[in-house]
Amino acid sequence: MPYVTSIERAGIRKGKAEGHQEGTISVILPLLKRRFGELEPELEQGINALSLKQLEELSEALLDFSNVAEVGAWLAERKT
Repeated sequence: MPYVTSIERAGIRKGKAEGHQEGTISVILPLLKRRFGELEPELEQGINALSLKQLEELSEALLDFSNVAEVGAWLAERKT
């Protein structure tokens, strides 16, 4: 087994986290689009800017939204 330096291990961890974040986004956006139709670009950008923890919170809140304005309000609360 080859030696892996601490810097390489950190890079591997970061890559896995980024992959998980991208995967979560690739699930959330289609669900929101299916429920509310096409999303405003600003809303998509706001979702793409969320941390992994925030994305996980959003994935739990998805079923509570009754309209796209509530999604925007949820995002606005997280920006502050």
